[in-house]
Amino acid sequence: MDFKIKVERIIKDEDVSSLLTSAFEGGSNYWYMIEKKVNAKADKAFEYACDIVLKGHGLVVSDACEAPKEEVRKAVLDRTKCQIGLQIMAEKEPRHFGNIMTDECDAITGDVFLQCCLFGEVIYG
Repeated sequence: MDFKIKVERIIKDEDVSSLLTSAFEGGSNYWYMIEKKVNAKADKAFEYACDIVLKGHGLVVSDACEAPKEEVRKAVLDRTKCQIGLQIMAEKEPRHFGNIMTDECDAITGDVFLQCCLFGEVIYG
């Protein structure tokens, strides 16, 4: 019989920022589209999409680049979704989560993270 344990880890904002940047600037380009900002004031300038998420706002993200029009999924990406996505990634994608823990993240790690945040699983790739 196997042992099942839960281990609590602290993931820094800068690590989540790197994961989102990896996804937005390369890893997820084949499927995602940022539809709009949520709760981010129009006059507030954000340099990067990950800043919107980490500073308490959100982004509506869809898989419009990959899914057929009638099957497009949309979800709000915010801090809460990032928290949930990290937990899902740890449970369902331990190899990729291990890359976060060992600081060996790449575009694929970012893509897996974004999909876990938005869909609760890896759909693409």
